[in-house]
Amino acid sequence: MEGAKRTAFWIGMTFVIAAAPFLGMEAYTVQIFTLAGIYATVALGLSLVLGNAGQISLGQAAFFGIGAYVTAQLMLKVGLSFVVALAAGGCLAGVVGISLGYLALRFQGHYLAMVTLCFGLIMQIFFLQVPALTGGAAGITDIPSPQLFGSAVDNSPGSWCKTFHLAWFLFLGMAWFLSNLLSLQTGRALAALRDNPIAAESLGLNVSKHKVQAFAISAVLAGLAGGVYCVHTHYIGPEIFGVGASLEFLIMVVVGGLGRPMGAVAGALLLTVIPEFIRAYEEYRLLIFSMVLMAVVLVAPEGLWGLVTAVYRRIKSAFSRESETSE
Repeated sequence: MEGAKRTAFWIGMTFVIAAAPFLGMEAYTVQIFTLAGIYATVALGLSLVLGNAGQISLGQAAFFGIGAYVTAQLMLKVGLSFVVALAAGGCLAGVVGISLGYLALRFQGHYLAMVTLCFGLIMQIFFLQVPALTGGAAGITDIPSPQLFGSAVDNSPGSWCKTFHLAWFLFLGMAWFLSNLLSLQTGRALAALRDNPIAAESLGLNVSKHKVQAFAISAVLAGLAGGVYCVHTHYIGPEIFGVGASLEFLIMVVVGGLGRPMGAVAGALLLTVIPEFIRAYEEYRLLIFSMVLMAVVLVAPEGLWGLVTAVYRRIKSAFSRESETSE
């Protein structure tokens, strides 16, 4: 029965995503929710590293940038299709993630945070100082939209397949993949690594393998999201992929709920949608946004999705007690 519910959930989410842009959403709203979907995929990968493996990373924006630059340049200069360029960007980000994962084996705690922070800074400087590959400070403009059956994939009103669909179907596919991965032995191994790495290693668990695996998967997800981002905005520049963006992704994961795929969605929506609602109060924007984040952390220490789950369980428990009493 549980398997049937899970299957129904994934099928239902597929139909919701497919239909959402055509249910009266304004063009600007579709654009905002597309960004939220892209950020949710990046946050999903970071949630695996931080929430499941217990390893902190402050360089997620660098992988996001690698995927974006590789996808854009392969489409513009080599003429590859979007799908092939996207896959190449995700793979290269994964290779770099493996390298960072092996480096991370030598560090723990705040030392690991410093290493990943330095990695993010180095990559931002690389994006800025190597114009032959990245366009330098000017970035890369006029990135073409993907083509599907001769029609452009973008968020224009007449498009039947939108970048909204690319962003959210990518997230849905990756969330399904991680959900299945974490239900296997890998999930239990990552939980042991997070809770007590010394005990896990003493029981014969290959700690190094699972750490590197988590970094690699996280990097691939960020790289794929970067590829979708570049065709959504049609422009990328080094200022987009800085340390500030990595901190925003970290906030998304913590506020949404560590180790929960739907927590990545909740965090991405909060940090993408709320700033748009308070844009009219520009002089108080940072203050209001900070207060909202503080309120969320105080009210929901396990994240927004943790709060939703707890409320759902209480309501379900209350209904169960009422049904037992009536019987």
